[in-house]
Amino acid sequence: MSIKSEIEEFVSSMNFKDEISTNAFKTQLSKKYGRPKSCYIPSDYCHNRTNYGINYDTQPHYFLYIKRGLYQYVGKDYSYTGEIEHKPKNNKGL
Repeated sequence: MSIKSEIEEFVSSMNFKDEISTNAFKTQLSKKYGRPKSCYIPSDYCHNRTNYGINYDTQPHYFLYIKRGLYQYVGKDYSYTGEIEHKPKNNKGL
């Protein structure tokens, strides 16, 4: 199973507007699927944020970035119309 498929399966049990920390996201996925925590990056799956190396147009989006280390689940079909922040690699400014 691909990482994207694992994440899609994982978020299917979440409720709209549930909040999850980066640590909880990585820990739960790692425990369930046996991959290293570093394989799971919640900001790669945000409606309102994109990271270096991620093709925003083809990547599935499930979360809103709330603040450093915290995300809100809104689902794949969420209609986001706000600004999309780009966080360059190794930039801790956002």
